[in-house]
Amino acid sequence: MKQSIIKIIVFILITFMPLLAYSETSLEFRTAAFFHSSDRFRDIYGRVGPSYQIEAAHSLNDYFDCYSGLERFNAFANIDWYSENGKSEGLNWKTKVSIANFSFGLRYPYYFTNGLALYVGIGPSISRIVLNNHNHNFNQKRSDTKIAFGGILKTGILYSINCNFFLDVFVDYLYQPVHYSTRVDIGGFKIGSGLGYKF
Repeated sequence: MKQSIIKIIVFILITFMPLLAYSETSLEFRTAAFFHSSDRFRDIYGRVGPSYQIEAAHSLNDYFDCYSGLERFNAFANIDWYSENGKSEGLNWKTKVSIANFSFGLRYPYYFTNGLALYVGIGPSISRIVLNNHNHNFNQKRSDTKIAFGGILKTGILYSINCNFFLDVFVDYLYQPVHYSTRVDIGGFKIGSGLGYKF
């Protein structure tokens, strides 16, 4: 577990450091309720679970205003983490799923007033899914790792608290199909909020 967390932190730093070297950049810490698309996934791991995210955005144009923030198109990069325990179908054996998802793309904010904006975004995503199953009959543990490709749609409302800090209330939809014995969409809706810093 500790090694996975260290790898994620190193990955975040490598991914986001080039963005942080410039002005007109924001960094945001977000939490969300993750509502799964798959009936099978919901039956095993529950209808909703927590998602923890870090998102960076960088303006693609020269104009920058203190309260309006990142005007017009901005590029975003997001990494989120989800982990949940469950019971396998039929035999009720212990199972655990851990999903690290990375997405990137473009966002477009529409400012109603200085400090208040609605945004939409779209981009591709890639996930690393780790399933750990415990067979009670033989006291065996089995781990299965998959990589899945998909896409993300984003929308939300940004509210600037001051020149640097802002709040984000968002809804993301993640489409992430993965193949096991059958095809399963491990994506779904993520509804949450975040606190960000512009610099």
